[in-house]
Amino acid sequence: MTNSIDQLPIQSIQRTPIEQARQLLITRADSWSAITGQLWALEKKNEHWIQVRAPIPVTLGKNGLQWAQGLVTWSAPATKKEGDWKTPVGAFTLSGAYGYADAEEAAFVQLPYLPVTQQHKAVDDPNSRYYNQIVREDLVAEKDWQSAEEMKREDHLYQWGIIVDFNRKHIVPGGGSCIFMHLWRDANRYTAGCTAMAESDMAFLLRWLRPVPKPVLVQGDRTTLEKLLPELSLGNIVELLPD
Repeated sequence: MTNSIDQLPIQSIQRTPIEQARQLLITRADSWSAITGQLWALEKKNEHWIQVRAPIPVTLGKNGLQWAQGLVTWSAPATKKEGDWKTPVGAFTLSGAYGYADAEEAAFVQLPYLPVTQQHKAVDDPNSRYYNQIVREDLVAEKDWQSAEEMKREDHLYQWGIIVDFNRKHIVPGGGSCIFMHLWRDANRYTAGCTAMAESDMAFLLRWLRPVPKPVLVQGDRTTLEKLLPELSLGNIVELLPD
């Protein structure tokens, strides 16, 4: 992988969160147009990464993958945008979880947990001051958005979910919003850009992920990950991912 950084459009890397991480999720698709992939859950013990569960099948965005700003800043001419239906490629922290259950029912969840109601909206209007934020509509003095996702849906997709810190710290209007890990419709149905999975696999992640190990999610296609993981000083993990 010599000179791999010249082969990827990397502008900069926030290395501290990656170095501090003791839990790692890696989503790998076979190509940039794939709507399915696999996710590996890894934990660092005695300075060695070990796989803690068999690879998890996941579904991805309708239009495949796209470079997305996170712990890696890309200099690519095209990056993820609002409404592109693409799954973000890069590295991202995971700051919390949410679900339809109340806090008592969700006591097994170790990440900071948000019990969502019909009042919770994920704002996807780039012109709103609340863009890419989950807000309680009844607590907003002046609603300024024209569109938002219902966090407590009529279906099961958001029954359990994990918040991906994409475009959240320094929010770029129109740069993409509402990226979660959530439940899938089935193993062959695409998402709007999120990473989705079966409920049993989500339940495992919610029990396993903890705030103190500062979990990080890395996503990409097979070729990108082979080049990106060494740049993140995670090169030994490539050996854990089967061909």
